[in-house]
Amino acid sequence: MEKKENQNVREDIVEAAIVLSGIKGIKFTTDELAHELGMSKRTLYKYFSSKEDILHAIIDKFLDRVKTKEDEIIANDTLSDLEKIKAILNIFVKDFRIVYINNFLEMKYYYPNEWNRIELWLDSWNPPLDLIQKEIEKGNIRKVNIVVLRHMVKGCLFSLVDKKFLYNNNLTIQDAYKSMIDIFLNGVLTERG
Repeated sequence: MEKKENQNVREDIVEAAIVLSGIKGIKFTTDELAHELGMSKRTLYKYFSSKEDILHAIIDKFLDRVKTKEDEIIANDTLSDLEKIKAILNIFVKDFRIVYINNFLEMKYYYPNEWNRIELWLDSWNPPLDLIQKEIEKGNIRKVNIVVLRHMVKGCLFSLVDKKFLYNNNLTIQDAYKSMIDIFLNGVLTERG
């Protein structure tokens, strides 16, 4: 029973840290997090050994959330393959907590080990290439180099989280991702082009 209670407290801490990182980026302090949770910093450190340990748990949660959503979409028999592709690309738009990752770009400088985990995940992430291939064969997606497409999508996912770019162009992360998805799925040419 105590182990489950400890796990629940850990979950509460991670969820609060996700929300706080959405507001302050990763520069939130453990004092602020403890205050937000109504617990002492000492209690917080009973569950996590360091702030980096908390960030590690946030990343785990982020990666699990993306994987779970992707698996749910692929298993959904009510969606066509094309709808599944669109839904997977929209994971980052629809789940507001996932988009907090735009505040994690700071990890690259302050917590490089954690940032490396994100980069490793991105390198190993495979958008549903089999679904894309099926849609190419059906004629719903024009024939493209899938390897290049995959690399472009992956590159864009994190290039759009640049806060300065978003701020200077008056964009939210959701707006930027929606535009990226629109360009990937619909191209830039009009019917006349």
